[in-house]
Amino acid sequence: MLKKIFFLSLLFSIFALKSFALSQKQQTPYIDVELFSELKTLSSSSKELNLLLKITPKSNWHLYYQNHGDVGSPTEILTSMDTPNFSLKTPLYSTPKKEIFEDIITSYLYNDTFYILSPLKLQNLENKTSLHLNFDLSYNACNEECIHDILPLKLKLPVSSQEMQNDDFIFNLSDAELTFPTPINATYQINNNNLELNLKSSLPASCTLPHFISSTPKKDILSSLPTTTKKDANTLNITFDSPISPNGIILCPNNAFITNLSENSKQDSAPKTSSVPTEEMPKNSFIYHIIIAFVAGLILNLMPCVLPVLSLKALHLLKTENSPKLLSSLAYMLGVIASFMSLAGILYYTKALNRHLGWGFQLQSIEFNLFLLFLFFLIFLNLIDKLHLPQSFTNFVNKLPSNTSFLTGFFAVIVATPCTGPFMGTAIGYALVSSTIEYFAIFLALSIGYALPYTLIELNPKLLSKILPKTGMWMLRLKHFLSIPIALTCLWLGWVIYGQLNLTSPQKEIHWHTYSKQELTKSLNNNEAVFINFTAKWCLVCLLNDKTTLSTQNFYDLIKQKNIKLYKGDFTNKDTNILNALKEYNRNSVPLYIYYPKNSKNPQILPQILRLKDLEKIL
Repeated sequence: MLKKIFFLSLLFSIFALKSFALSQKQQTPYIDVELFSELKTLSSSSKELNLLLKITPKSNWHLYYQNHGDVGSPTEILTSMDTPNFSLKTPLYSTPKKEIFEDIITSYLYNDTFYILSPLKLQNLENKTSLHLNFDLSYNACNEECIHDILPLKLKLPVSSQEMQNDDFIFNLSDAELTFPTPINATYQINNNNLELNLKSSLPASCTLPHFISSTPKKDILSSLPTTTKKDANTLNITFDSPISPNGIILCPNNAFITNLSENSKQDSAPKTSSVPTEEMPKNSFIYHIIIAFVAGLILNLMPCVLPVLSLKALHLLKTENSPKLLSSLAYMLGVIASFMSLAGILYYTKALNRHLGWGFQLQSIEFNLFLLFLFFLIFLNLIDKLHLPQSFTNFVNKLPSNTSFLTGFFAVIVATPCTGPFMGTAIGYALVSSTIEYFAIFLALSIGYALPYTLIELNPKLLSKILPKTGMWMLRLKHFLSIPIALTCLWLGWVIYGQLNLTSPQKEIHWHTYSKQELTKSLNNNEAVFINFTAKWCLVCLLNDKTTLSTQNFYDLIKQKNIKLYKGDFTNKDTNILNALKEYNRNSVPLYIYYPKNSKNPQILPQILRLKDLEKIL
């Protein structure tokens, strides 16, 4: 009889324990999730509890770190406000991977198993027999498209007189700890837009290009990510254009460190600890990015690359009568849309093939630039009355003015692509990680924003007549004047082609060595001072710096005096080695100027706009 009672009691205990969920496994089409509790039994006096989330993305899918970078949204644990018995504290994440998409978008993500260790603060368990923990795991899963999902998670833990450890938690925590960044003590100062991290111990010698990831995502989606410069083995300078937390992860090759900050005496220093913000993406993120793309298209009309082509459009508008030209205006808009969507289609195709191709790629083609040069030269000759079109062709164009409007819109986009700004970069970045429909919708919004101002003017020509004098000789003079930007465009395209053909130029007394990683390593091992110029013939800022600073006699005198070795990395043509070099310095575009002082292997990233007086101070 006693044996029966014993076995019945044992069975009852087993079933009672099974009624409490000590861990949880869930699957979705995108991720596998396991949730482990540190304790399988709580006590009425328990004050803290650790939860461990093990998340494994399905093949070809990835999720984002709490600071997702330029695009995406954070993977985070959310709970309702009505939680009288527990509250979430700052979680610890596995070290994310830094990935650069299409040379312009930086993201911090996970495509393998990662962990989130989330501490809980417990309270008011005295009269409880069990604790119900209800959470939501919010995440974006992306491959060719991005899916936002919220996965409910639940645990029910018994409350008794004594705590009991959960062996499954301890077993999985040992694996998780291998993925967590190593704590490093530091102090910090924030002055204007610069965060200085002073580390209490040195970074590894191999960590020549550390990258700081703040625990805070950038607040403004249009702003740039912070940039990191290693001042010395114990000091990092992080520049930012939107507020960041000094808490974060320092990425190094094969290592990662998480800052453990102490108070700094400066009043403008950030708090010692930071709670992880749960800044969400806009509720209608797709609609939001559609608006951003539209605004980016509007602003693109103000870029200098667009002026030569749109000057032709302006001249066409002046020649038209004061009646609206519906067909011509719609043709211009269709030309812009067709050009944008053609380029978007090419980018989409190369993206599917996993090839690196960035916006403005067409200007790396000699054949395409030769075609543009020929076309613009013909336009220039026509504007200065040296090339008269056949009368039959003129009559045809006059009857169908929409033909010229369509071509003007088409080529306005082609020539405008070197002048992309942060608005456009954000819009394209969102498109690159979105579904196919959203991808092309973003480019459609860009094209409509770009075409709209001139379309509206052509539909309302009386706006021009109110501010301009009546037709006369001034229009002929204006036509000749507008030939100037076209001529400058021809010269610029000729310069680009000249560089792409690798024609050699006369060597000055001090010449530039062709950049290669091997040669740079030799120079640094010889303790030489090094200046690197990453440039391209189609980069207008690069040409400005070359003309005003890098090609001057004063610059060469300075280099000779300081005995600095010069390297030039030419990105005029597509070059994987240069692209990889840019990525090593956390960049994906030119211009980029790097300086290594003598007897140092710590690079200094110089401003994009170079002035000789600044170089004199730095060098």
